[in-house]
Amino acid sequence: MRILIADDDLTSRDLLETTLTAWGHEVISTQDGDQALDVLTQPHPPSMAVLDWMMPGLDGIDICRELRAASSEWPIYKILLTAKDAKEDIANGLDSGADDYIVKPFSRSELRARIQAGVRIVQLQLDQMRRLRELQEYQAQLIQSARMATLGSLSNGIAHEINNPVFVISGKAQMLLSNPQEHLASPKAVGFLKDIKEMSDRISGITSHLLQYSWNSREMKKVNIAEILEGAITLIGKEICVVELVREYHRSPLVNCMPGRIQQLFINLLRNAVEGMPEGGTITLTTTVESSCAVIGIRDNGVGIPKAVMDRLFEPFVTTKEREDRLVMGVGLYTSYSIVTSHGGDIEIESEPGKGTFVRLRFPLADVNAA
Repeated sequence: MRILIADDDLTSRDLLETTLTAWGHEVISTQDGDQALDVLTQPHPPSMAVLDWMMPGLDGIDICRELRAASSEWPIYKILLTAKDAKEDIANGLDSGADDYIVKPFSRSELRARIQAGVRIVQLQLDQMRRLRELQEYQAQLIQSARMATLGSLSNGIAHEINNPVFVISGKAQMLLSNPQEHLASPKAVGFLKDIKEMSDRISGITSHLLQYSWNSREMKKVNIAEILEGAITLIGKEICVVELVREYHRSPLVNCMPGRIQQLFINLLRNAVEGMPEGGTITLTTTVESSCAVIGIRDNGVGIPKAVMDRLFEPFVTTKEREDRLVMGVGLYTSYSIVTSHGGDIEIESEPGKGTFVRLRFPLADVNAA
């Protein structure tokens, strides 16, 4: 393990370096606190630091405080060397951010035991970081799998949404081409061309929203949250047309987000709302600003969620639906929760069987002054 030594006493520093090197560690030796802090704040610093309490300039306590304030993700196990053995001094050292201490003079066996304890703790921290990275990668893969599954299930509806305007464009164009001289001179030609333009714009809007959804980018953009919500509605137009939509966009705030991910979130939640109303019903959409947050509400008056599953809603593969695509639906709310939290937001769900469900989302505003 790479271990930094900081001690202004040459004899003590050489003894520590010789001992730790003999035990198989890679040692970086510094003679004062400023040198030590410079090394410890570099990318990929040593995993352990043995710091003398009293040094010129920055002392061991100062270094511990600086490192704690820096909040580095890289774990550094800090051991203070001190001649102070009063309980108050030891407590002060640990409160500053030190992980352990050794009172001078110390024995070789005590030093070895303290170093080995630190090595075990650092290894546990590194293992924890590795597992966290693996979980984050798994979460990203799960979100992407859910995205692709949703994209596949959207294909029929999107084809329907595109085919309708294509049919209109084709019909109007054929009529104009059947007798160009007569029809182009007719006042109706302007109406035909307007219809063609309108349908072309509609197709362009659908493909734009589809590209935004399918683009797997983690780039953050400042966007209007209501526009993303409308894009999600466009993509599931065939599914959502069976219910009444009520829009109450009091404010349309801007948020920094990954647009495709947020659109995926809205599609998940809107589909859940539609499926919770098999006999039809109403979905009320609201946007507003509260306490420097964009707040989005999605309320339905459907069948609601059983109380037995409310506490487990955001666990993977938990679902209230009995469908062939149970696996996809079972990751829907877990995926939604992951998307919201990865944007620094939060999600709350209130539901009562037979009365419907209310989903409340909060995201930090892109511009807090807009609050």
